[in-house]
Amino acid sequence: MATIALRNDQLALVRQAHGLRTDREFAAAINMDAGVISRVQRGISAPGPRFVGSVLSRFEGLKFEDVFQVTAEAVSAEVAS
Repeated sequence: MATIALRNDQLALVRQAHGLRTDREFAAAINMDAGVISRVQRGISAPGPRFVGSVLSRFEGLKFEDVFQVTAEAVSAEVAS
């Protein structure tokens, strides 16, 4: 089953460029809960449409493939079920 995965290394560069050091700052910038940010970054949850849309709309010029990738495997057993 295909799923979307976050490219943490690339997102870290985007966050750094915008001065968003903490998950809380990043969450506020994309209008999402810091817990969601943490779960997606740790691979516990796959980034959903709202997460993807919020990231892409917040950072001008950012493309899907800059910070996300489509993978053939589920992020975790919790996501797969």
